[in-house]
Amino acid sequence: MEAATRRSLVELLQEYRDALAFGSEEMPSIDPVVIEHRLNVDPAHKRVIHKKRHMGLRRAAPATAKVKKSLETGFIRECQYPKWISNIVLVRKPNRTWRMYVNFTNLNNACLKQSYPLPKIKKLVDTTVGHALLSSMDVFSRYHQIPFCSDDQEKTAFELIRGYIATR
Repeated sequence: MEAATRRSLVELLQEYRDALAFGSEEMPSIDPVVIEHRLNVDPAHKRVIHKKRHMGLRRAAPATAKVKKSLETGFIRECQYPKWISNIVLVRKPNRTWRMYVNFTNLNNACLKQSYPLPKIKKLVDTTVGHALLSSMDVFSRYHQIPFCSDDQEKTAFELIRGYIATR
């Protein structure tokens, strides 16, 4: 990137610094009136409750820390009697830290498929040809925190060391 372009981009980001979040604690929750996720679960599909998978102390500590941080920031909440329970999976990142995923394979299989698929990556890349700048937002390796509708929240429950946790 040219020095002049870089300077103007930095100035733009500094000008709108109050609109950017640099940590999960700075991200306000999005009002469900604006947008919320809805799951298209087939009502005839049998609910799935995964058996608890135990993990060693080496994996339990980072998973507990990630869940605790998400609880504190309000991205997830505890729930008592969920109808669906998924297991968590920890995967090592290249920098040797852990990334936590929730195994929603069974929930995905229970959802009715849409007839219009997402666009192909090749097509998305081809549309960037000829543009001077390409921006991608990684939000510090986090997803945008769009809440699930209240009916679907408990379907995204996962179990950790103690109790059940549901995503927001």
